[in-house]
Amino acid sequence: MSRQDSRNELLTKAVAHVGERGMGDMSLRSLAGAIGTSHRMLIYHFGSRERLLAEVLQRLRAEEQRVYFAEAPHTTRAQLLRSLWELYSSPASRGRTGNFFYVLGLAAQEPESYREFLDSLADWTRILGEQGLREGLDEKRAASEAYLLAWSLRGLLLDLVTSGDRARVQDAFDVLCASLDLG
Repeated sequence: MSRQDSRNELLTKAVAHVGERGMGDMSLRSLAGAIGTSHRMLIYHFGSRERLLAEVLQRLRAEEQRVYFAEAPHTTRAQLLRSLWELYSSPASRGRTGNFFYVLGLAAQEPESYREFLDSLADWTRILGEQGLREGLDEKRAASEAYLLAWSLRGLLLDLVTSGDRARVQDAFDVLCASLDLG
C-alpha cells in the first residue's frame, strides 16, 4: 500500500469515527487507538492533531454538503438555509460544529497553513448565490445575500455553541430569514 493509500485509509477511518463521536478534546493517542493505528502514524501522515482535524472536517463537510447541495436546484434558498441550520444547530452536531470553530480559529491565526480549509468555506456562499440567481436576483444582489446568509448562519452557530441559548439563537435565525423574505 502506498503512503497516499495509507493516508487516505486513515483519514477515512478518522472521518467515520469523528462523524459518529466528534473529536472534542480527544487526543491523537485515543483517536489512533479507536481507528486501529498509532499516534505516530497519524503524526507521520497529518503532522498534528489540528491538521488531521482540519482534514476530517473538510471531508465531513464535503460529504454532507454533497447530499444537501444535490437538492439545491429543487429547493428554495429558504429551504436550503433551514436545512443547513437544522443540520448544524442540532444537538447531535454540537461537537462537530465546535470542532469547526476550533479549526476556523486556528485558520484565522495561520491562514496559509489552513488555506484549503478556508477556501472550502466558499461552498455555502456559492450554492446560496446560485439559488438566488435561480430565484431571479441579479448577480450582485445574489452574491451579497449569499455572503450575508452564509456568514450570518455561521455567526449564529458560533453563538449557539458558545452560549447554549437555543431559544435566543433560533429567534435570531428566524428574524434573519424573515428580513430577506425567506420565510
